[in-house]
Amino acid sequence: MNITATQHTLDAPSKAVLERYRRALNYLTAAQIYLMDNPLLEEPLKPEHIKPRLLGHWGTAPGITREEGATTTPFDMHIRNRTSRYHLVIQAARRMAACHPHFSMQAEALIVEYERKLADHRTFILREGLDPPEINDWRRRD
Repeated sequence: MNITATQHTLDAPSKAVLERYRRALNYLTAAQIYLMDNPLLEEPLKPEHIKPRLLGHWGTAPGITREEGATTTPFDMHIRNRTSRYHLVIQAARRMAACHPHFSMQAEALIVEYERKLADHRTFILREGLDPPEINDWRRRD
């Protein structure tokens, strides 16, 4: 089967409609992930509207989440999507080493440490079915 792509150019009004649609979808995605109440902001946003712990609605926006089998916990989904705090540290360390070569040894040490944390997390979650205590027992400090 041959598929031929045809290029179409949208006029300005059509582009504006698509942009408003994209922005609405992004907002609804964030609202479903982060808000417990008041998703349409019918009243000023308050702390009690925000979920104390992110649970569910993964996959709401196609293309920003990946599924590689059964997910066991919300943090496990971050691990699988490479959006966890561990991945953030690894990305920052790589950028630090690229921008400031004199920090490359420190950056490499951070990368090794957090790659080990990722491997340890995977082992723990497969064995126990829940996140390690450093994740599961974490509480926000007010």
